Amino acid sequence: MIETQNLITSFGLLKAVDNVSLSVAKGTITGLIGPNGAGKSTLFNTLTGVIRPTSGEIHFDGIRTTKSPPDVLFRQGLAHTFQIPRPFPQMTVLENLMLAPTGQVGESLFAPFFMMKKVKRQEREIQAKAMDILTFTTLDTMANDPAGKLSGGQMKLLELARVLMGDPKVILLDEPAAGVSPALTEILVEKIKDLNARGHTFFIIEHDMDFIMRHCEPVIAMVSGHVVFEGSGEAARSDPQLVNAYLGDMTYE
Repeated sequence: MIETQNLITSFGLLKAVDNVSLSVAKGTITGLIGPNGAGKSTLFNTLTGVIRPTSGEIHFDGIRTTKSPPDVLFRQGLAHTFQIPRPFPQMTVLENLMLAPTGQVGESLFAPFFMMKKVKRQEREIQAKAMDILTFTTLDTMANDPAGKLSGGQMKLLELARVLMGDPKVILLDEPAAGVSPALTEILVEKIKDLNARGHTFFIIEHDMDFIMRHCEPVIAMVSGHVVFEGSGEAARSDPQLVNAYLGDMTYE
């Protein structure tokens, strides 16, 4: 679903993503690990058009998307949740979801005057879809609460719910378990696996090695902008470079 060739993203003399060639296969839950400053979030931002690469190629679902902006990629089915959720805090949880779909009829300047019935019908359809997704992500009881009152874990679920409004093929999650209680992490994992079983592909950055080793296959590792490992979680545990440089002597059940 995602493929890069010799991808470079530079900030001045710093190559945050340095000659990265990788692929994310359809139907996988692919994990991306690496120490702070390895270039993981920059890679995600480059893949989703937030940052334009310095050189190299990106293909999404067989289409060259190297210079595509985020809104175009979102419509094509590539969604991205961020490490720090940024909902509209004064709006309700439901309203945050209803804003997500692109190309809404009501966005036209004249639609409220000349296509009111069509606008209202589409709003009802979007609201129904949003409520279904809130039920799926266990946030339906908070639909009318201000998004700013959610806990950190609930905001991560809201981030996932918002991108689901776009019916994505691939979802990039940046540290979904960071700052989330174990109970909510389990809910999040359950939803990721459920969505994966329905055909959604995931690419996940996570520092929680237990999360990665339990739930992601394959695993990709970055260090200093380079991909230094790509393979199974089992192989990652025994790779000398990863064990010495990053994983240490951690054990996993």
